[in-house]
Amino acid sequence: MDIIIPVNRKRFPVVLVVSLIGTIVVAILIQYLVDHNYLPYGWMNWLFVGGPLYYFLVSLAEYAKTLFDKNAGLRITEEGIDDNLSIFSCGKVAWPEIEGIAVHRAMKTRFLAIRVKDPAQLVARQAAWKKHALNRFVRKWGSPIVVSQKRVTTDLEQLLHTLVEQAGGTLTAAPSSGRPTGE
Repeated sequence: MDIIIPVNRKRFPVVLVVSLIGTIVVAILIQYLVDHNYLPYGWMNWLFVGGPLYYFLVSLAEYAKTLFDKNAGLRITEEGIDDNLSIFSCGKVAWPEIEGIAVHRAMKTRFLAIRVKDPAQLVARQAAWKKHALNRFVRKWGSPIVVSQKRVTTDLEQLLHTLVEQAGGTLTAAPSSGRPTGE
């Protein structure tokens, strides 16, 4: 039996708005400094826009996937899970690859980390542009598969119990933790 946990399409895109504002503020500041001869004009000045612009473009792609991808969600099947919640999702992961699940809390948000036996192997199967972000997830959460409470419409505790049931009791559900592994 397939269970589909849909993506939360109603959430406000905080990172998108903040990164857009940051990009605009940095661009205006650089232009002001150049116009008033505090900085020499040159392309090097515009490299400072790169950071906020990068986060804006990534969050724009993420928000577009949330709104327009009809298949965005977490599918739980008899074979395993199919993570398609975000642009950094890991895709299909079989139950034998999954060793446990834990709910963490950070910055007033709850996260569900689905621990796999070999995170490096799972990250290696992903596209090159995803690997840096997924490795950061592994360092912080202990897993490349991390689901934010804000990303789904289902309560994470309910999702944890659903995953344990569907796995046939082979998963260990760690008690809720207040801190991710990387802190």
